[in-house]
Amino acid sequence: MVKPPLHIFFIVGRIRSGTTLLARMLNNHPAIFLPQESPFIMNLYQKHAKVKEWHKKQILAFYNDLWKEVRLTQYWKLHEQKEALKADLLALAGKANFADLSKAVIYRRACMRERGAACMMGDKNPSYALYVDDLVKAFPNAPIILLVRDARDNILSCQRVSFDFNDPIVLAERWRFFNKEVLAAHKRHPQQTILVRFEDILAQPEKTLQKICTHLGLQFEPAMLEFYKKEEHLKLESWKNFYSRPLEKSKISKWKEKMPAQEIQYAELINKKLLQRLGYEVTNQHFPASSYFKIIPGVLLAKAANWLEQYIYYIPVNIRVTIINTYRRITKTLK
Repeated sequence: MVKPPLHIFFIVGRIRSGTTLLARMLNNHPAIFLPQESPFIMNLYQKHAKVKEWHKKQILAFYNDLWKEVRLTQYWKLHEQKEALKADLLALAGKANFADLSKAVIYRRACMRERGAACMMGDKNPSYALYVDDLVKAFPNAPIILLVRDARDNILSCQRVSFDFNDPIVLAERWRFFNKEVLAAHKRHPQQTILVRFEDILAQPEKTLQKICTHLGLQFEPAMLEFYKKEEHLKLESWKNFYSRPLEKSKISKWKEKMPAQEIQYAELINKKLLQRLGYEVTNQHFPASSYFKIIPGVLLAKAANWLEQYIYYIPVNIRVTIINTYRRITKTLK
């Protein structure tokens, strides 16, 4: 049975900026359900978001294209309720829009997790940071949480994973691009978005969560601070592994101990103004002339990667799916 249209919100930001941590905390709120990230909404956006009248033909096209995002089957196991989901979507014929259909997909997953009583569905996808304008068009009333993290700590974290570059210069330029887009989106949509620093979640979790809950139109729940105590209820099926542990303030400014001085210099050379704008300290005020030349190859490589990521969801769906799944196989984020 289809539930009345639900509220939805989004968590976006550069990878390794705390989006998963925040999702786990919010998932411990009784009114919220957040599934493991699966960018099916943007995968369908270009083809389906502009549909004005949703009748059986249009809904079945949406439903069939939905399965091109393999994480819906690999992680959500949504194929186990294919017919139920189809019935949910068809029941919306003549009275729905793209947003309603998207929320129905997440709601079906919530039911599978016995979270159907939640009134607010969440969608955590870091890459959506580059598509905030599209989200606003398709979901004009949806709150959007924009997460940022100190560039140097973000670089250190990205160097430990397989799904981005390892080079600190490339990562510094990648951080600059994403967070510049985040700030621009916040300026364009100040009422619909809220800017949150990862460090504030760690240093002042209750105050920060209260601020986020206010933005979502919900009451703060102390249980969100104890997310690590109920791992069996909060586990997000994913290629990621999590441990049951409380917030670790030691993750703040880890770069001061772990990052080589030369890499700090490159990160600050590329991001000095943006770091200061976001309230982060900068240790280098002047840079050797040679540094400007040394960063050029890495910056150019990052710009190419940024361009592809910024426009990947505008590429025809079959080509796009091939590119994304090939990337996931190479980085071992797709089984």
